[in-house]
Amino acid sequence: MFPWVKDSWFRLREIYMGPRPPQALLLHGGDGLGKKEIALELGRLFLCEDASVSGYCGKCHSCNLTLSGNHPDLYSVAVPPRSRIGIDAVREVTAAIVSTPKLGWGKAVIIENAEMMTLEAANALLKALEEPQGRTLFVLTSDHTEMLLPTIISRCVPFRIPNPEFAAVRSWIYENLSGTNADLTEAVYQINHRSPVETVRFFRDGYGELFGNMTLAVAQIMREPDRLMQLLDLITEISVKIQTAEAERTAAQENDKVTKKKTYRLCVGDVADWIVHMLMDVLRFRTTGSLKWNLVIRSPQMMDFFEHISVGCLDRGILRLQDMVRRERSMVNTQAYLELADFFNMLIRGE
Repeated sequence: MFPWVKDSWFRLREIYMGPRPPQALLLHGGDGLGKKEIALELGRLFLCEDASVSGYCGKCHSCNLTLSGNHPDLYSVAVPPRSRIGIDAVREVTAAIVSTPKLGWGKAVIIENAEMMTLEAANALLKALEEPQGRTLFVLTSDHTEMLLPTIISRCVPFRIPNPEFAAVRSWIYENLSGTNADLTEAVYQINHRSPVETVRFFRDGYGELFGNMTLAVAQIMREPDRLMQLLDLITEISVKIQTAEAERTAAQENDKVTKKKTYRLCVGDVADWIVHMLMDVLRFRTTGSLKWNLVIRSPQMMDFFEHISVGCLDRGILRLQDMVRRERSMVNTQAYLELADFFNMLIRGE
């Protein structure tokens, strides 16, 4: 279990050893935080024959089976590669929980990334949640609860796994980057959505150097607006490298908690989000004199530019880009590029 989720696990353990544990739980939070690991721990606790507030015993027959991954009453549904969770996978599980438990202790069902269920699959699960059979535990995990049916959410007790602060995971990230030349700053952690696992993957896949190149590209745009196309070309280059790296991953890496396969494509919205963090850093520098994320300090050109731009312009730029990030999913690339170009022009004019 990842160290930053231990507090969450302790709270859940107390809840499920209490007098009225919920029958359906929705674990939600960002990607790469350890929701799957907590779900498995909860399944082991639920099926343990001698569980206590300290956790599952780890010695009983049920624990031996869950720890080896062979418990007949622990069911897990995951998203198939390049697909969604279909109705057949959900029906198979819901049909199994109707029968008597193989070990007579109850049944636990884990559905990973529940937001990836098709509408038919979600409705099939909803029926099972509305009509629970015997001693059954449902644990759903989700990175994007806004994609879940409201009726599914209403049948579950939500439990959020928070993103850890950078200071709390810095040492863990460095330990998992041994042998890697990583210039780790809080800015890199922020653009990886404050996910320790995603930050490690970012450096292992060689994107740290590309991130530095993008910083220089933005610095050049500040002084020469016509170089915006260079930044957009760089975005495309990074996207291609990411896709190539994903295609070359081996099946063995699928089982590694840090290097598991992930479908990811850098888009204009990601760059805009990164620039938001950069501008917030500069705004902090202009108002307090400190650089929390150490993102722009390596670019004297950029520092020279930002020393003369107004704080009000920076503030308006942040709000404008944040709005763009929120709307980026519904925008075509051409529109996003134009908005990014317009933003740089506004910033350079000091409006």
